[in-house]
Amino acid sequence: MISLGWGNSNENLLIWRMENAWNGDMFQETLDYLFRLMSSKCGVIDILMDLQTDNEPPANLLDALSALKNIPHNLGRVVVIGASDDGMNSFYMATQDYNLPELDIHFVHDANDAYNLIYAQYKAC
Repeated sequence: MISLGWGNSNENLLIWRMENAWNGDMFQETLDYLFRLMSSKCGVIDILMDLQTDNEPPANLLDALSALKNIPHNLGRVVVIGASDDGMNSFYMATQDYNLPELDIHFVHDANDAYNLIYAQYKAC
């Protein structure tokens, strides 16, 4: 299952949860929804992606990653919680293989680290 929703009342932080069984088609549908949400906003949108209860990504995920070529211009920081070393390596390889745009993406171990990283940038402004 994949869920996506606003993480704060300012609607500048999206929480993306990936739990248990999901597939590349579900990922693509979520990306389409994400792009619509982001396109409806003027400001920068950060994403907190929670993979703590996720299974291994499906084989067709790398094909779905090619949709990231069309990522909206207002994407801010992406913080991924709980990605395995294999998952991180796969993502970095996919960005090279699919010639994806460079993303401000960070991998952390737990939710506290993620929120600290997201909110540290607001304090720095």
